[in-house]
Amino acid sequence: MGPNVANLHGFNPYFQLLTPTVPCQGIPLSKVVFRSRQYSQVAAIPGGGSAHFSIEDIVLEENSAGVFDSSLIRVSFEPGELGSNMLDDQGVRIEGDINQNGGAGTVWPGGINYFDILTDGSEKFGIHHGFAGPKAPPAGFGPDDLKDPISGTQMAYFEADGPEDLEINLDATANIALQSFWFQYRGGGDSTNSVTLEYFDVNDQSLGTQTISTSDDGGLSIGLDAAFLPEFDLITVDPLFSSTAMGKIILTSTNAFDAAASFGMDDLLFKVIPEPSSLALLSLAVVGLLGWRRRS
Repeated sequence: MGPNVANLHGFNPYFQLLTPTVPCQGIPLSKVVFRSRQYSQVAAIPGGGSAHFSIEDIVLEENSAGVFDSSLIRVSFEPGELGSNMLDDQGVRIEGDINQNGGAGTVWPGGINYFDILTDGSEKFGIHHGFAGPKAPPAGFGPDDLKDPISGTQMAYFEADGPEDLEINLDATANIALQSFWFQYRGGGDSTNSVTLEYFDVNDQSLGTQTISTSDDGGLSIGLDAAFLPEFDLITVDPLFSSTAMGKIILTSTNAFDAAASFGMDDLLFKVIPEPSSLALLSLAVVGLLGWRRRS
């Protein structure tokens, strides 16, 4: 996106050319959501005051090379996303176990059964609407000082008082595997933090672990920018695991100080994994077609 040039024009409306950035370039799109926010210095006002804007001259380009992969399932935390009844309420808790149906009456889309915190402390997993503006000095940065969600207007925020485990429990009959998600980190002070993911198959057998500690955009650590503030990084599942149907994923966020390891997450991407029987039938079909071509 272009620089903010308001100060060059007396803070009057001034058109700027906005261009999609990675990863939204060169791919087919189903919709585009425009959001304009005005950050408030008052922490009690999420998103600030009015934010009127105008749009002109939208250029769309045909993407003949792009192919929509129907085996991909993208899950965000928006109301109505994929049939979810997710609430649009800042701070509402959404964790729970299978008997609670996801907590707060949440029905999860895309093959997710529920999210569950694997401790008994004061941890919370809930909805967050992103950055609410800096707090007045010297208060510093509070829990609501988070960057905007990647997808839509809501992210999930895990508020912890130490290194904690979050379970993402999946429907074993859906045959899906996590491919990627966006992660930002908050907590523990100026320390190096990391994310460890343990993947389990549909029979609850561990497939192995993956640990990520570096930022993909030059931040000081995973989910942080250069000023130790939350900044979304894309976490991509290791190919060793991303082609095997999963039953659950356990996410552990830690830091060098063994202190609070709160984090935000958004835009989980799953892939439907063909069942072995389907792969076998596909192989037989290919062999049969090749044999038919040779005979003819």
